[in-house]
Amino acid sequence: VSAAVEIRQGGDTPVFAMLGVLAFAAVSAADYFNARRIIKNFELCAYKYEKKLYTIHDFDDENEIRELSRGVMLDRADLLYSSQTDFPEGFMRYSGSGQTEIRAVKRVLPVAGVAAIVTAAVSAFISRDGLAAFTAAVGAFGLCAPLFASFIPAVSLNSAGKALNKDGAFVSGLDSAAEFTNTNGVVLDSGDIFNRTKCRMHGMVDFKQIRMDDLLVYAAALVIKSNGPLRECFENVISEDHNLLPTVRDLAYEDKLGVSARIHSQKVLLGNRTLLENHGVNVPDISLEEKYTSTGKRALYLAVCGKLAAMFVVSYAVDLNLRPYFKKLEDAGISIIVRTNDVNVTEDLLSRGFGLPKTAFCVLGSVAGRLFARRRNEVSPSAPAKLGHNGNAFTMLRAVTAAAALVRNADFGVVLQIALSVLGFAVCAILAATSNVPGGITSCLIAAALAAAAYFVSDLINRKD
Repeated sequence: VSAAVEIRQGGDTPVFAMLGVLAFAAVSAADYFNARRIIKNFELCAYKYEKKLYTIHDFDDENEIRELSRGVMLDRADLLYSSQTDFPEGFMRYSGSGQTEIRAVKRVLPVAGVAAIVTAAVSAFISRDGLAAFTAAVGAFGLCAPLFASFIPAVSLNSAGKALNKDGAFVSGLDSAAEFTNTNGVVLDSGDIFNRTKCRMHGMVDFKQIRMDDLLVYAAALVIKSNGPLRECFENVISEDHNLLPTVRDLAYEDKLGVSARIHSQKVLLGNRTLLENHGVNVPDISLEEKYTSTGKRALYLAVCGKLAAMFVVSYAVDLNLRPYFKKLEDAGISIIVRTNDVNVTEDLLSRGFGLPKTAFCVLGSVAGRLFARRRNEVSPSAPAKLGHNGNAFTMLRAVTAAAALVRNADFGVVLQIALSVLGFAVCAILAATSNVPGGITSCLIAAALAAAAYFVSDLINRKD
């Protein structure tokens, strides 16, 4: 209707109501994108992963934080981990788009006022027409106003959310993402960051001290109980029949050495040669180990009741799907902290496997490892629904790195809104300087073009991250 009026009047009576309609359309589109994102996140929480929903938290106990960050050079550790939760509380509260649009309005609105005054002055000087100057001022204010302050963050969240949901993760909102901006460490279990199907046992040396069947079953029982990277290859040895496994008691990890436990009242050790030496077990000459490990394979010694039973020759394969996200964490200065009961899982092995500096990784000691394992294995009755995923390391890292990218891109969104406003002002100023006062239709078309640019840029940036 506004356009029809302006056309009927030959452009002499510009009607800027259509800019208001466009602004309302942008807000409505933002509401639509937000609603769609919230519904998809709710589907994950409410039924897709209802029985297997993990939420991401930081540690809140100072003693635990101190112990977990002992090997990491941090002034103030802010560490993340994930654990299963029965109920994601505060879902709607955390699903808001956040303070980004408010920041954009606060920054852009005063600029729009100044732009309107400058445009009016320029137009009045050139045209000597007060009505033309007022019209130019209104057009400039409309184009420079933060029309897309809610639209840009809504597109950003929706674009990132679609990619995350597809993988089995979600970030509830920008405010929730911003709560994790001080993170400087992510704690994971070694069993979750290796490709267990590609970890191998290449063979073993039998020292003829115990029966072959017992030897394999004892080793498998310790590895499976430890739940480390070699679990699946030892399960294959016993055909995944856990009924064959004896009960493992008093399992303990000795830092950088290996594990000890009791099976049938017998003391069993599984680790490196130093572990066996510390427990008074005679070990073979180092040349035997070097014969089998010269090509990058690793050795694991088994001893039962103080007697050397076997040496297993094994190799490890990290999950390379995690590498891009580890790289993002490393670039952001976030340490990757790993709990393990496997003596061969070291900073050096992780560094070589993922192709990242050794300083990116820190392997926890036994005390810190037990603290983390207890936290990780707890099932919380409820937890804040800020960052969630389906329980594996890949989706956890996707959620954490996506949250960081969203916060970073939220600042970019404010800059984008300012840039669009400046661009609108530039077009207005050029038209005013040439005595072509922008009417309602022209202003609306310009604003629509800026809206399209806002959508495609926001979508592209957040899909890429």
